[in-house]
Amino acid sequence: MIDIVRIAVHAGDEREPIPLTASLREVEAGGHRFAVPVYTADRDARYGTAPPVLCFAGGGSSGVVFAKLIRRAAERGVKVVAFDVPGHTPAGLLGARTPPASDLRFASPRVRRRIAARLFDDPTVLAPGERVQVLGHSAGVLDVADLDPARRRRVARFALLGTGVPSFASMRGALRAAQAQGLASDGDWRSILRTRALPTGHPDFHFGAREHRAAGDELLARYQGDEHWAVVARLFLPGQLSARHWSGARVELVASAGDPIAPPRVMQRLADWLVARGADARLHVLDQPLPHMFMMFEEGAERVAELLATAA
Repeated sequence: MIDIVRIAVHAGDEREPIPLTASLREVEAGGHRFAVPVYTADRDARYGTAPPVLCFAGGGSSGVVFAKLIRRAAERGVKVVAFDVPGHTPAGLLGARTPPASDLRFASPRVRRRIAARLFDDPTVLAPGERVQVLGHSAGVLDVADLDPARRRRVARFALLGTGVPSFASMRGALRAAQAQGLASDGDWRSILRTRALPTGHPDFHFGAREHRAAGDELLARYQGDEHWAVVARLFLPGQLSARHWSGARVELVASAGDPIAPPRVMQRLADWLVARGADARLHVLDQPLPHMFMMFEEGAERVAELLATAA
């Protein structure tokens, strides 16, 4: 039996929260059992012919950061599914059923791979053998790259949002961008390693300036937290995208000029990297300079939803 919980999630530019349906799936991985929250649209949607979308959130983020995209895609007939890896569910979001934040210590790459495989094979999430679109935001590209060959064969198209090729240089560039805006917590690399390799304590860095948002810092901060150390370490190491997996893949990349973490020039390098390895990759740049979490804003969610609706 699957537990169903109705929840409400705030987006960056809406005063009223967005309703979602959260359902809990039990997954066994690494010798532990986890309750994995899975998020979908909170209404009966008429889904069309475009393949459904499985979303992988970025470093420390809950899957609810895709709430606005889930709603906008449903309006276009596209089913979008997001989820939380252990320790990433906002406190109290599912009431007494909320998985504990202490589970973060188990959210290693191996456990994440097992959860992704379980969701791919769960007929209540995706129909057996169904073609799927896979979306990754920011550090979620690492989880996307870790999909095993059997599941990758079901992927009709990849969508990568606000991300680049992992490397020490990329992390240094993001830090310098934050420092230039006066948003870096400090210049201590040990602190940065502890906090997902990017400055924390400044919601503006991820969500944009407060005057451009409807939701306050205290609301949006609920949807982000710390990340498992093994994921942080991988962000500094080149070669983490499994180059051999991209040959023949169709990849749509979306960048925003207002993103200090993965601006268009960084995502163009990723697009070039993918093309060099045999992928059909194209970069789309948002006209409005939205922040790193641009899918939590109207124009970003609309643009990505349009893109997802075009897959055959």
